[in-house]
Amino acid sequence: MQSDEQLCRRALEGAAQLVELYGEEFLPLFLRLEEELEKTLGQRTAVDRALALARKGGRAA
Repeated sequence: MQSDEQLCRRALEGAAQLVELYGEEFLPLFLRLEEELEKTLGQRTAVDRALALARKGGRAA
């Protein structure tokens, strides 16, 4: 099963190819998918930061 990041990257690559083949008409799609990838990466790093802090601090009260 593919991760959200992998799915976003594949979709973004497809959108980039559409822009290359058919022009700027597909640019809004590319930009939207690019935002989704950044959002996905941001969520992942936030989870990583939270888990690192939890491990560093020990048990939660």
